[in-house]
Amino acid sequence: MTLDLAPVLVATDRAVNIGLVLTELVINASKYAYRGDAGPIHIILEQHRNRLRLIVADQGVGKSGTRIGFGSRMMNAIVAGLSGTIEQDDNMPGLRVILTAPVDDVR
Repeated sequence: MTLDLAPVLVATDRAVNIGLVLTELVINASKYAYRGDAGPIHIILEQHRNRLRLIVADQGVGKSGTRIGFGSRMMNAIVAGLSGTIEQDDNMPGLRVILTAPVDDVR
């Protein structure tokens, strides 16, 4: 696992939710990208003005299928609660998932 984490100051409740999303993304990379075997996972956290971006990338087999399981539904609900977006890109090889959200609560 490689980490490139910028210091980003967020409220505790937002940090917990971002941590839950990160945990789900790392579990998914380990479980699906490498089929339970070890493999590289890259985590990047950066801030641009009032938005943060969390990137979790692997070099595994990439996304297969369109099934949306409980973990993905939970993650999408958390991201919506953060007023954020989540997108998946081809990492050639592998998958790169990008969470973008405001640093501060905008509700």
